[in-house]
Amino acid sequence: MLRSAMKRRVLIVGGGVSGLTAADVMNSLGTSVTIVERRPVLGGILCDLRRQVPGDNCRFCTVAESADGCLRVAAKKLGSIETLTETGITGVKKRRRGGFTVTLNNREGEEVDREFDSILLATGVSELCSEEELKEFGYGGGKDVLTALEFERMCIAVNDGRAKFVRSDGMPVRSVAFIGCVGSRNKSRRYCSATCCSYTLRQFNALKQAAEIENAKFFLMDLRLTDKRMWNYARNMLERGLDLVRCRLTKVERGEESVLLRYESDRDGIKTESFDLVVLMTAQVPDKEVQKKFSPLGVGFDENGFVVTKGGAATDVKGIFACGCATGPKSISESVIDSLSASADIAEYLSLKTEGTVVVFGGGVASLSSSIALSRLGLRVELVQNQSTKTRTLTDEEKKLWDRLARDVNRTGSITIHEEAKIESVR
Repeated sequence: MLRSAMKRRVLIVGGGVSGLTAADVMNSLGTSVTIVERRPVLGGILCDLRRQVPGDNCRFCTVAESADGCLRVAAKKLGSIETLTETGITGVKKRRRGGFTVTLNNREGEEVDREFDSILLATGVSELCSEEELKEFGYGGGKDVLTALEFERMCIAVNDGRAKFVRSDGMPVRSVAFIGCVGSRNKSRRYCSATCCSYTLRQFNALKQAAEIENAKFFLMDLRLTDKRMWNYARNMLERGLDLVRCRLTKVERGEESVLLRYESDRDGIKTESFDLVVLMTAQVPDKEVQKKFSPLGVGFDENGFVVTKGGAATDVKGIFACGCATGPKSISESVIDSLSASADIAEYLSLKTEGTVVVFGGGVASLSSSIALSRLGLRVELVQNQSTKTRTLTDEEKKLWDRLARDVNRTGSITIHEEAKIESVR
């Protein structure tokens, strides 16, 4: 059992996958954890999604290795973790003796002051759905131009038998256009939202299960996928009929019976094509309220509104940390790894030390990240890999991340790596 020297109070702002993962770790270290979430339920943006890729499985189970089972279930059985849903933050002040006084506004509209030793910003992102910003894509009025989350809800209703897959005029949907990078990778938001490409692939798969589609096209700048599994998934979707069109989209307008797209590509030249339904893969945007509440304390934010960290999860304000998509768009897997690292940073700041030895099985990025986080908590780590790093096949991006993590592992002095090792028995 892990033992911590002192009982400290940690506030986690945001109850999505990053916040829940960090809460699980901090709770296991003996801290008093409070989660504040504005929504009525925990889970963040994943509550709006049924499945994720690759594998079309529930990502709460497949990437949240720190949770004991499903995070969706664990979120309802958090035990000693205090969860305050439908609760906002109206003020934050530094205390002279250290820590923070946070004013919370609960679901009854009451304001209560609470004291915490450290704060973790895990506020995630939301989908851009501004009619003003999206009007050039024909969005608004609910007629056959939907955002990705609106389309997600539509597919769920169809698969559950609660609705039919039809246009606004009641006719069956036979053609769908997915438009990538809507509201991002432009002058206003130069960043890539990180998940739009993989999200489109999964939504196309959901589309094939919901209706008989004759034409499905993905209009994009380029295809950005994170690993080989995603590329294999993409290849499978292309074989099933998704057509990738690299182009410059010049016009989107509603016709009498369809939505018209005008675009220019090397393959087709200048072309106008009609679709029954258009799905906008809109930008992931940060929570503006976070900047309003925490920038007066000295927490830094970049030009897009994401939290700026230095040397890990630490912000410019001592005792305040940030992780997950609060610091920039990330995939779910990246958010989980980031929250594990942030938990280690907070534990180090609060001087939480543990005792014992942990065996980590695995040879990937997650195992290295976990080993580093555990070692920083005072644990000795035995890292068991069944493959040598010399024979591992990595992409350029994976190799950069791997090399950085490997250097951190070598610097700790408390991690022993066993390469090409096999598990004989566990008792």
